[in-house]
Amino acid sequence: MTEILDNAKMLLGITDESADECLSFYINDITEAIKARCRIEFLPIQLYGLTAQMAAKLYKSGVSNVKSLSEGERRVEFELSAPSMIEDHADRLKPFINRAGYVPSEVVRDD
Repeated sequence: MTEILDNAKMLLGITDESADECLSFYINDITEAIKARCRIEFLPIQLYGLTAQMAAKLYKSGVSNVKSLSEGERRVEFELSAPSMIEDHADRLKPFINRAGYVPSEVVRDD
């Protein structure tokens, strides 16, 4: 995943290690979301660039990703998250979806 981190830093213009921990968190979160969406075990190399772009976008959006706050009835909206970004890129992920795979929540139990 070093390649993804390096590419995300390049996109952001970061030349030191100051953002590595935060970017690594975003990369891991996005990677897990992609793997769950596509029902795959490993992230294909063809998706490294997309993962770096998504991590950079999350990083740019700010640590909290808060879009709006409201006092009355206390509402908070988040602008970006890994799952919402995955849906935004569904067309690009379509070729990687493993239709034969299942996630645990989809398994029907015969108890």
